[in-house]
Amino acid sequence: MLASQDRCDTPLCVIPCGSGNDWQRSVNIGKTPEACLQALINGKTRAIDAIRTNDSANINIANIGLDVEIVKRAQPLKKIFGTKSYTISAFISIVLHKNKPMTIHIDDEEYANSNYTLIAICNGQYYGGGMRIAPSAVIDDGKITLCVVSALSRLQCLRLFPLVLMERHTKLKAIKYIDCQKVTITPQNQQSLSLDGNIYESAGMLNFKILPAAIQISE
Repeated sequence: MLASQDRCDTPLCVIPCGSGNDWQRSVNIGKTPEACLQALINGKTRAIDAIRTNDSANINIANIGLDVEIVKRAQPLKKIFGTKSYTISAFISIVLHKNKPMTIHIDDEEYANSNYTLIAICNGQYYGGGMRIAPSAVIDDGKITLCVVSALSRLQCLRLFPLVLMERHTKLKAIKYIDCQKVTITPQNQQSLSLDGNIYESAGMLNFKILPAAIQISE
């Protein structure tokens, strides 16, 4: 949709029929297909942001690290367990977890070069079937909300995800939230990247840039 430009003026009608419907939670549009189609008929639209990620674009959350491993392992479980597949996958992934060495630049300045459990580059607030990883993220504020989780032990990871589900994670010392326009992440090794739940393999630099008011959605 945004492969060759930074804006799309054709209104987007979002019908929540996925297994998680996380983005729908952030945009707060109709909760049924009928309500969404009626919004399209009514003709009222709202401009929201998107995120340019290298040569692709996404509208909710890009992430790298432990949460991506959870998404990867959850894929084959979805048909059997639905949204519970993320919880099951989380326990498996934590047992096998290793922190990732990465360098982070924020708005062209080096932020840190260290090991991280996960990094989420957020436009929306939710991912993973209802986990509100970035409560302060706003989809039309012209900013990326960067969530950086420093290296955690496996035991600390087991504690982290229940806190996320209860929305009590934001004050943990290991978690930092930063509003910015651009983020560059350079993993030391090849890593899996998730863009709105779609998994890609990346061996190089990852560049993220906010695209203000890039998409019109029906509401």
